[in-house]
Amino acid sequence: MDKLRTCCFIGHSTQNLSLSNLTENDIYNKIKSAVQGAIQDGYLNFLCGCEQGADLLFSEAVISEKKNNNIQFICVLSNKNQAADYNREDREQFANLLDVADSVICLSEDCIKDFTAKRNQHIINLSSYFITAYNGSRGKTETAVKYAKKIGIKTHNILDILTNDDSGQISF
Repeated sequence: MDKLRTCCFIGHSTQNLSLSNLTENDIYNKIKSAVQGAIQDGYLNFLCGCEQGADLLFSEAVISEKKNNNIQFICVLSNKNQAADYNREDREQFANLLDVADSVICLSEDCIKDFTAKRNQHIINLSSYFITAYNGSRGKTETAVKYAKKIGIKTHNILDILTNDDSGQISF
């Protein structure tokens, strides 16, 4: 996989997304627009951890773009039981995403403490472009955003929080 043509996504859970003033449909549309922009910029591989919330919205946006573009959707799971605690609707969506993914990478058989953060670093390291749905709250998404900034990866925040302008470029 060509890192220069790889984009990843990490975003807030359903609970933290609700802290923004946007509807789920608004967030999906912003994510879809960012995915379309990445495709126009030449990104062909799209990595996502497929967690509940924004990750599932990103996954759906990439899948919808696969119909008209020669792109790859790759699920990078922290462990094989990642969706065990998801609600029924999200588990079904997760299972459907795994079925249509071009590739599924599972980093661990078992659930290991703090492994989601390690998975997030892994997908950032494989990418040259990072799209996020970050609302400024503390947690794993914040950690991922700070890591991406530390290693200098191009980052676009679809929630336009902590930005200098409408470009979505994050500044702390």
